[in-house]
Amino acid sequence: MHGWKRFAAPRFPITVFLVVLPNMNRGLIELISGRGKPKPKAVWESKFSNGKYECLKKLGELAHYSVIAGYFHYLKNGGSILDVGCGDGLLQSRLNINRYSYYLGIDISDTAITRASSKSNNKTFFFREDAMKFVPKERFDAIIFNETLYCYYDPLAILKKYQNYLKKDGVLIVSMIVNSRHYFIWKRLKNKFATLDKTKIKSKNGLRWICKVLNPS
Repeated sequence: MHGWKRFAAPRFPITVFLVVLPNMNRGLIELISGRGKPKPKAVWESKFSNGKYECLKKLGELAHYSVIAGYFHYLKNGGSILDVGCGDGLLQSRLNINRYSYYLGIDISDTAITRASSKSNNKTFFFREDAMKFVPKERFDAIIFNETLYCYYDPLAILKKYQNYLKKDGVLIVSMIVNSRHYFIWKRLKNKFATLDKTKIKSKNGLRWICKVLNPS
């Protein structure tokens, strides 16, 4: 998930690239457009089966999970949550179960959902679903994209889809590690969603994240 290289973000508009480099390769187009090529389901199955994401349970990852949980508990305490790309349920384990009414986590990986299901209870549920195709049956107080938004071809389109499943005054909570492509994703989102709050996080090992609360209205 963190494979994109970081560099200082440019200060001139995306259109400059399109004019100056009309024959740029696909990788560069994806970079500056914020779009990407989604990985097939088999890749995610392999990563979870091989323990690729066990590193997310380490101390260096704790801060950005805590910020997400803090945003939810402060803004929508006792509310409902949709966690898009929940993996094996790590974010849910950072939440206070007594401070949400309903949690639904979805992920494309069977392996991840099987593991996450051990955390299920009468208000905590995990479904194996493709977020591109999933149609929620209810609305939520908060919809969370924790290090998952950049996994889709068009992150903006995904957010626009899911904003339709927010309750009145509901919020989108998005966390992304800092790198070059994600800069352009944030840039696209800025033009479509109001930012209620923003937190920058830096771990001891040098990784950096940006977490934002977005208002779709």
